[in-house]
Amino acid sequence: MSCLRFLFRPKVRKTLTHMKFGTKIFAVLCFVFALLTLLPDVSYCAEVIKNFDSIVRIEKDSSLGVTEKITVDVKNIDIKRGIIRHFPVDYKDSDGRALRVGLYVDAALIDGRETNFEVRYEGGFANIIIGDPDVMISPGVHTFTIQYRTTRQIGFFEDHDELYWNVTGNGWSWPIESASCSVSLPQEFANENFNSVEWYVGKFGEKGDARRAKLVGKDRVITTSPLAPQEGITVVYTWKKGLVFPPASAYGNEKAQSVTAVATLLLSLAWLIFCAVRCKSPTDKAVIPLFYPPENSSPALVRYIKKATSDRVSMTSNIVDLAVKGLIKIEEREEEKFFGLSKKNIFTLRKLKDTDGLPRDEEAVMMRLFPSDNEKISVTKDYAEEISSAFMGLRRGIAALTKKLNECPAMPIVTAGLIFAAGTAAALPFIGEDADHIVIAAIAGAVFFVFSVAAFKPKSSRRMDKIKSIVPRIVFGVFMTFIASSLFEGDEGLLLISLPYIWAAAAASCVSSVVAHRSEKGAELDRQVDGLELYITVAEKDRLEMLNAPEETPELYERLLPYAMALGAAKTWGDRFADVLKSAEYNPTWYSGHSPYIFMHGNGLSSFSDAMESRIAETVASISKSEFAPGTFSGAGGGGFSGGGSGW
Repeated sequence: MSCLRFLFRPKVRKTLTHMKFGTKIFAVLCFVFALLTLLPDVSYCAEVIKNFDSIVRIEKDSSLGVTEKITVDVKNIDIKRGIIRHFPVDYKDSDGRALRVGLYVDAALIDGRETNFEVRYEGGFANIIIGDPDVMISPGVHTFTIQYRTTRQIGFFEDHDELYWNVTGNGWSWPIESASCSVSLPQEFANENFNSVEWYVGKFGEKGDARRAKLVGKDRVITTSPLAPQEGITVVYTWKKGLVFPPASAYGNEKAQSVTAVATLLLSLAWLIFCAVRCKSPTDKAVIPLFYPPENSSPALVRYIKKATSDRVSMTSNIVDLAVKGLIKIEEREEEKFFGLSKKNIFTLRKLKDTDGLPRDEEAVMMRLFPSDNEKISVTKDYAEEISSAFMGLRRGIAALTKKLNECPAMPIVTAGLIFAAGTAAALPFIGEDADHIVIAAIAGAVFFVFSVAAFKPKSSRRMDKIKSIVPRIVFGVFMTFIASSLFEGDEGLLLISLPYIWAAAAASCVSSVVAHRSEKGAELDRQVDGLELYITVAEKDRLEMLNAPEETPELYERLLPYAMALGAAKTWGDRFADVLKSAEYNPTWYSGHSPYIFMHGNGLSSFSDAMESRIAETVASISKSEFAPGTFSGAGGGGFSGGGSGW
């Protein structure tokens, strides 16, 4: 209004009267532009905080009781139903540790009457939403009162204690005409004076201007000029030590937790070593040469017993065994590639008669290679589905045949789990408000223990198979060590608590591997396979010394050929019978191909085996590599920043 009165002063009116019309218009426009430039941004003045009054009571246990009275001129622009007070709760303490302060809202009032409130946590803030969602606040001046308690806001130093408190916060989008803060010590020390009282006024990150506020009495600070949007007032009160007790560490008794964690690790390792020493397989017997395959054992089963795998070699050796038994015939031809520069072996399997009394895995292969009336199949991509199905049938058959060959007593495994569980439970009396390090280690360890016991069983009692099943546990320990180091970077205390628990879980899970052993049936089958391998791979001079060794004939060669292939000794077996086969002018009835002499020496037999294995691998891989397992066909600090607020 004063600006308008200026336009109508006598001297101003006289000056405007003598101006030309265009000049008058130009002068008025310049005046209006200057007026708008000097006026405050009205977008920030939708609502105005008339007064922000904070009363802080320091309790003897170092918690704070805070009452905030925020008087606002409501225009129903930003504020329609109430206000939202933003309160930061996540900080770093003096040691750089993540810390969450406590915030407990006791009541919220509007104009002295209790109203609805809700606390929502988003990121590092607690948002206190004040107001009834079903009630619109009428325009005018209203006072919002918040009563809350908060913890871990006081800083404890060598020669004094300190409250560093941002009274209003710097997040308000409205101006604050006046702000004040009063702080009181615990009731029994009400007569004590503060060592010092300081204050800073300005935007976040600025040093602040102390001249914009003053101390009234001994404990009340009030502003002397309005605060613009995003400006706030921060106070710092210090007092002598002994008036307030520091809170317990948010992380609890870390020394006791560390001792408990190390004890859990040592007990887990001790139990693992005890189980490794005491839990043994059935007493080993001397291995003697075996001149025939174990009863009802296919070449694929023999390979699994010896190598703990079902792969393309298993499939090839079973197919050759079916051919030797007269159930199928293997036909091989060469196909030229790249204009005759290279050749590719093509294998065709022709069914001769139905199955009868075959081992389970060989029966599955026959049924899936030759479903219904199908009498012929080629090992090519055209029959990839049948070849893949036969291989899966072989694997399932082997799994069924070997199910009862291993034993894994439950009691040692359960005891290992109980040691880990008891160790983590023993730390519970020593934890504080923040127990993430214990929770992470306990949950990760427990989940991995249960999973690894089920998933990483050794395939046999052989030392190498047990080591292979232990490797994933070690990988888990290394991986979780890396994760824990990242989570607790720079915090050696929490790291030294979590790591022993992580490795204790890994050690406990290894118990299932060391106690697993062959059953009596499995141990006997192991000895028979070892005896067969001994006979197939024995040197000439040792073979002559064997008692009751059978005469080496083409029939013996054929009968054990698939098993020699399964054991990876095809070349040795072929070289050994080269002279015998040559003398007998050996020509297998179960095979026809471009050269009937390939079985008369080790190199030819090895080439045949490699070619067929490659075709099987290519065929299966062409339908879905994901159907098979990998390698199946492979060779306390005191934050005090009170945030800000908004309307809703």
